[in-house]
Amino acid sequence: ASGMLVDESGCGNHGVPTNVLFGEPSPRGVSYRFARAGVSNATVLVPDSASLSRLTQMTLEAWVRQQSGGFSIVVSHGDGLDDDPYSFGSFTARQPMLNIGNSPTCTGFSTALAPSGIPLDTWTHIAATLDTVGRELVFFIDGVEVSREPSSAALGPLCDSADPMSIGALRPDGTLGLQGWIDEVRIWS
Repeated sequence: ASGMLVDESGCGNHGVPTNVLFGEPSPRGVSYRFARAGVSNATVLVPDSASLSRLTQMTLEAWVRQQSGGFSIVVSHGDGLDDDPYSFGSFTARQPMLNIGNSPTCTGFSTALAPSGIPLDTWTHIAATLDTVGRELVFFIDGVEVSREPSSAALGPLCDSADPMSIGALRPDGTLGLQGWIDEVRIWS
């Protein structure tokens, strides 16, 4: 009723939706639809928080129903480039992707891709787990590990950014918005 997405973790990372539609059934309840024809800047913005930055271990996960191929972002803190912590979504062939701002210098960035893409117009659970101490990145599609690789991008806690976290796009203006639906975005430290 308030127009706010409530953070169930207790960390207070509540989000404010802009130009998204609520109500599409999903495997976990009801989802938000992003980046439909004729609509720009469809996002959910979450103010910057210490609980979203400087992580040494992180899992990002979400249910997505992507309607088109191409580079699409599910969740981004900053934009995952240079001094920004991360962005998570899918790359051109719909492979789950994680961009990480290189730390500790916080200059440049690294991109990791899962080896296989997700189907179009089908609810799919995607996840990426990054361990900067053990230097490993693991991708999952529908709960199945599809890739495990060494990660040299982060040599300590992830970079920090005062930018808000965006759900459904790379930036608050809707850049590289996901065409389709998103539900149950979760970030674990």
